Amino acid sequence: MSQNYMHDRKFISYCRTSLLNKSIDLKKQKSIRTAKEISIEDLSFHDFNQLLYHVDFDQKENELELQILLHRLYEALSLLSQQDRDIIFLKYWGNMTDQQIADQLKLVRRTVNYNRHKSLKQLRKYLEEDQ
Repeated sequence: MSQNYMHDRKFISYCRTSLLNKSIDLKKQKSIRTAKEISIEDLSFHDFNQLLYHVDFDQKENELELQILLHRLYEALSLLSQQDRDIIFLKYWGNMTDQQIADQLKLVRRTVNYNRHKSLKQLRKYLEEDQ
């Protein structure tokens, strides 16, 4: 056997091993992330409120307005489909990119982008009613 052939076989073997190890690492990361996740539907209004309360508001006297806004936002989000809610939460509270969301939800990136924009329009329309 030629020297190049042996070198190529070693390189291919190295690549296979690297890909296998990376695949194992990704599966472990996914299982760890999945174990820590909680479904949005399982959140109570109080838990949801606590999640949203990380927004900085300078004026304490507007706390009642904030509570009303949070309640309306919760209502608006509850009108979205589970998939659309997941996309909104992962994007804006999980700080994930469309591609990361697509990978996690097993969707195409353009579908995530389209659903996110559609959902934001629905939320905006709902929140602007009665204003």
